[in-house]
Amino acid sequence: MMATKSKTSLNKSKIHDFKLANGIRVTATATNTFRAIQGQVTLVGGPCIETEDRVGISHLVEHMVFEGSVNFPDKDETRTYIEFLGGEFNGFTSYSRVGLTLSVPSDKLDFFCEYLSDICFNAIFKRENLRKEKSVVQDEIYRYESSPIQGFIKFIDKKRFIEGYRPYKIAGTRTQVGKYTREQVVDWYKKIFFPENLTISIVGDFEINDLKKQLNRTFGLAPSTGRKALKARHIKLSENGIHTYINKKHDTAIGIISLPGLNLQKATKEDLTIYALIRYLIANSQQSILYKELRTNLGLLYSISANHSSGISSPGVFEISFKTSPDKLSKVYEIIFEKLREIKKTGFSKELFELGINGGNNMLKMGYLSLQEMQDQIIPEVHKPSEQVLSFEDIMKLRRSINLEQVNKALKALFRDQKLNVITQVSTQKHKTTVNKTLKRVATLD
Repeated sequence: MMATKSKTSLNKSKIHDFKLANGIRVTATATNTFRAIQGQVTLVGGPCIETEDRVGISHLVEHMVFEGSVNFPDKDETRTYIEFLGGEFNGFTSYSRVGLTLSVPSDKLDFFCEYLSDICFNAIFKRENLRKEKSVVQDEIYRYESSPIQGFIKFIDKKRFIEGYRPYKIAGTRTQVGKYTREQVVDWYKKIFFPENLTISIVGDFEINDLKKQLNRTFGLAPSTGRKALKARHIKLSENGIHTYINKKHDTAIGIISLPGLNLQKATKEDLTIYALIRYLIANSQQSILYKELRTNLGLLYSISANHSSGISSPGVFEISFKTSPDKLSKVYEIIFEKLREIKKTGFSKELFELGINGGNNMLKMGYLSLQEMQDQIIPEVHKPSEQVLSFEDIMKLRRSINLEQVNKALKALFRDQKLNVITQVSTQKHKTTVNKTLKRVATLD
């Protein structure tokens, strides 16, 4: 009988965390659950390092690197080849990061490394391509600014951040993008794309020794610059207030409750795991306290979510957000604050806590993750270069080591600081008057 290769269990996959000689950090985990490779190059960039005269330039550079490089000068030929393979490529720019992603079949590891390294260090920035991409970005900005929800987004930024510490626009303005010269764009490319500022995360079907060989012959050829990774500029959050925006173009009521007083900049993996569990138990599962009451029991909304951040853009903020119809808005707020006060007083029950721990671990055991979700787990934080990346088995062990007392203690820390920021969108002055009256009465954790 012919022997068959056994599949690598997702939760037994090992994390390989190493640096190339030129300073590029690599995190990788191998699994033959998928016959593919997915990777992401991530670097410090975006508005967090831009100046007033360079707003949006990181985003423009991200567009341009896909427009051709020394060894892959014909972008159409390269794109056709990737799509023929069934692969995908994309890029993104956030407040503090620029990312380039690529997925290909597992037998194309050599191409994977050759292409990504070439666009990172050998992009060619043809003038005709720059003119075209500036137009594309300007259209992207126009579509974003003409969206019915855009007015509310601007309002959120104005009320969420302290004046003078507000982040720049990720894409910039149409006027500013149109003025950037090729020389300015190339200079910025060199400013952010250097080995010590890059991390690479890879997940998929590969042999680690082969991966290291391919990385060294491609990414490893970029000379070390001796520079340190770029440092992000911090922003500051507003701490208290009830702010309501009238958006006559958008009839959906939107509510955002922010608790900005939690400082997670120096949080450990255990801290972050605990707060991820807290948001799961408060709003992010069908058995969570808010979802069960507002959706399952009362039918007042379709969905609700909670999120927290330890990142540069919103350090420590814990947010609950939802959408509903205007006539249900005040009732939703009443119930949310009533439930938050109950949670603050009693903490989580043992049954709900165990559901959160076991549900998350069992999902990992089943391998119930896409290749993208697997990669998301191992992407290192570019602003914390020494931070350890955990394997799936380590994640499960960490979750099992957490007890209810720790979680309820962290919950008290979350609610200890009475800073509270509530931002709402409604469509009429009548709705604004009604919800503001309700919030003045119920928006408290005491």
